[in-house]
Amino acid sequence: MQQKLRNGRVSTSLWLEVELRKALDKKAEAERRSVSQQLICYLERGLKADGVLGEANGK
Repeated sequence: MQQKLRNGRVSTSLWLEVELRKALDKKAEAERRSVSQQLICYLERGLKADGVLGEANGK
């Protein structure tokens, strides 16, 4: 019985690790999208300021 309990703890620990990793991966993906969107906006503003990208070609 002690072995089963120990195995249960191990599998629970591994499950928690997997769930934590999934959550961290989701957060990292959201941050990458946010940074990418910020970079796109920054580049669009620069191109518009330089007259390369007109308002009609923007968003």
